Amino acid sequence: MPLKPSAYIYYTKAPNESTFFTITIDTPNFGSPHTWDN
Repeated sequence: MPLKPSAYIYYTKAPNESTFFTITIDTPNFGSPHTWDN
């Protein structure tokens, strides 16, 4: 299993979902929006 992108780590520390969406937009390397759901 490949390491998750740093954005995933930021999401776990995010205060709310809005921050998660912002990170996704600002991080093209994040990949599929379903990555966090795996």
